[in-house]
Amino acid sequence: MQGNEKEISFPNKSWEKFFARFDERKTLNLEEWKPIHLLSYFSEKYKQKYNIQYSFKFNTTAPSKSFEVWQMNKLGTILSTDPKLLKEYIDWVFEAKTINLKKRFSSISFLTKEEHVREFKLNHLMVSKSNNDRFDRAIGLPKEYLSILLKHNLHSIQTYGDLSFLLLVDKSEEINQVIAELKNIGFNEDILNKII
Repeated sequence: MQGNEKEISFPNKSWEKFFARFDERKTLNLEEWKPIHLLSYFSEKYKQKYNIQYSFKFNTTAPSKSFEVWQMNKLGTILSTDPKLLKEYIDWVFEAKTINLKKRFSSISFLTKEEHVREFKLNHLMVSKSNNDRFDRAIGLPKEYLSILLKHNLHSIQTYGDLSFLLLVDKSEEINQVIAELKNIGFNEDILNKII
């Protein structure tokens, strides 16, 4: 675990064995990753982002029943059990959702926030699919997007269809600024090409 054993005081041998398995991820194909390997990857990304180890809660004597494993399993339930997709999501969270945070997040539950998962599904997964895939213009915008739109007095823009229409009819510098702000928090403009 990249020297974590020296930095963490383990509550028992089970936890020690748990963390010893973190390096397994580097020898496995991505398709073979289990929740423990995704936690290893999450911990590595956290260390890279904040230059500090993620602090596990050690809320139980059995690592398999820990808060962090439970959160990773919850993410598998609400998003996917596909390790490739979960790794992609973790990468996306660290790239798109940590940019404007005033302080670092301290709990893995940041990954399972409903608004993050919804935004990833709409803006990332929908764009990643083939051009034949479409989605309904009535789908509401995530609240993070709405707050930016409200800041610019664009109260009537509530759905992806509204936003798409706005971009068709208004090419002003102000609207370009709004789109730039949306992109800073993860908006992918390509999704507007899939609206029906």
